[in-house]
Amino acid sequence: MTPIMKRILIVEDDPDMRLLLQIVLSRAGFEVWEAEDAEHALTMLHQNKAPDLIILDLLLPHVNGLALCESIRQHKPTAYTPILIVSAQGDASTLRSSMEAGATDYIRKPILPTMVLAKVQQLLALEDEVKPALNAED
Repeated sequence: MTPIMKRILIVEDDPDMRLLLQIVLSRAGFEVWEAEDAEHALTMLHQNKAPDLIILDLLLPHVNGLALCESIRQHKPTAYTPILIVSAQGDASTLRSSMEAGATDYIRKPILPTMVLAKVQQLLALEDEVKPALNAED
């Protein structure tokens, strides 16, 4: 039986960073969805099955990443989806605000592709452990 490919949504306005993440993740065997802003990301989340993980930049046009993170948490299908913030902002206040908005983890840019991949795999492994308990609550 073929394993189910995990879906990852990348929300990043920088096309070069989006491409780098897409290459790293698709080569690792993930199905990658891409959105360049919050509006596009929300449209994808409402029209498709929830991704298994979301990678989110904080500095997005129109709606910032913190507001998007809060919106993702309010949408029932993605309420418990792991959210990995990848941002150039790395001060303690931004990190705290990200966690309060619902982020699961945080990586500061510039990124090392191996670090992103390791975090993604770690978060997905945790999700696999927690998901059965969450589904039992529904």
